[in-house]
Amino acid sequence: MAGSSWKVAYADFVTAMMAFFLLMWVLNMVPPETQKEMSVYFMDPGGYNSGAAVIDFSGPPPVEKMGDEENLTPEQLNLLAINRFLDETLQDELVSKKTSMATTEAGVLLRTSSALNFENNGVDLGAEGEKVLQAVVQVMQRFKVNLAISGHTDSAETGRPRLRDKWELSAARAASVTAYIVDRGGINPSMIRSSSYANFRPIVPDSAEEPNPVNRRVEFFFHTPDTRLSNGR
Repeated sequence: MAGSSWKVAYADFVTAMMAFFLLMWVLNMVPPETQKEMSVYFMDPGGYNSGAAVIDFSGPPPVEKMGDEENLTPEQLNLLAINRFLDETLQDELVSKKTSMATTEAGVLLRTSSALNFENNGVDLGAEGEKVLQAVVQVMQRFKVNLAISGHTDSAETGRPRLRDKWELSAARAASVTAYIVDRGGINPSMIRSSSYANFRPIVPDSAEEPNPVNRRVEFFFHTPDTRLSNGR
């Protein structure tokens, strides 16, 4: 009996290989847009909605796409109101020059930059960064909206000595601002989703030889609750 056990292992191996090649064939036959919907489903099967928009965080801020206000839906008007609220709230010269914002039909992207960035391998924003977080909390309190937070590093950061690598560092940055918003603002955690990208979503070209601190940042994406998000991978 023991001498034939290899046959069982071999049969399992052949079955696995057949499944693998079948999967490759299916993926090759499926259109790219369907593949993207499939990836969204497997990231969150319980919340999947094939009719909702998919947002990719990669690349520069999207160009504003809003049309005439009289033609906008209530959801789009809500996003436009968020844009205006943030613009007014962050009027402080020191803060406004260190953030960027863009609004599309899918949501409002608020990105920290310049001196609001984290210290090298640091997790906490400074005093000016806290002003941004206070504005984010006010948005969550005043508007019916959900929030996606993404954490990023530059290519030279290591996360050490406190953290293991860039992935843990970018995750810790996202977690730090998430905790502030939930604890200080009393925001329901179910309305927030956080993710980490290490140094794989730079704003500007970045290398270990020439790291750019602009890429050390967090981004806030305010969106309607039924908007589906993609991590871009």
